[in-house]
Amino acid sequence: MTPAHTKRGNRRYRYYTCTNAQKRGWLACPSRSIPAAEMDKVVLEQIRGACPHSGPGDGELIIDGQGRFDRWWQALPHQGQGEALRGLVERVDYDGRAGQLAITFRPGGFEALAEAPAEAAVGPEEVPA
Repeated sequence: MTPAHTKRGNRRYRYYTCTNAQKRGWLACPSRSIPAAEMDKVVLEQIRGACPHSGPGDGELIIDGQGRFDRWWQALPHQGQGEALRGLVERVDYDGRAGQLAITFRPGGFEALAEAPAEAAVGPEEVPA
């Protein structure tokens, strides 16, 4: 899928369109286009589910699962969210026939996320004393 948009008046509509359809015609692709908001929501849920957790004494730099990801994500400005996703996700494939989504993460992407500034991962209820 390839990101695209169209404008009608002052509104901008984001969507993803089938790359094969762009290259080989619409008959080459089972799904034409998908609203970006829907796809983005599914991708974020998949990323949240893939966030590594640490066990006691692992000693590795970790994200600590979904909670830290959520706090980090919410602390980012809108533009920063796109940059962060590009650093974490290498590729997203969507099979329209099967209705399946596959995400390929960049090597070291989660490690880079774990090294993000602490203030981006600490919620208001967890401000260090």
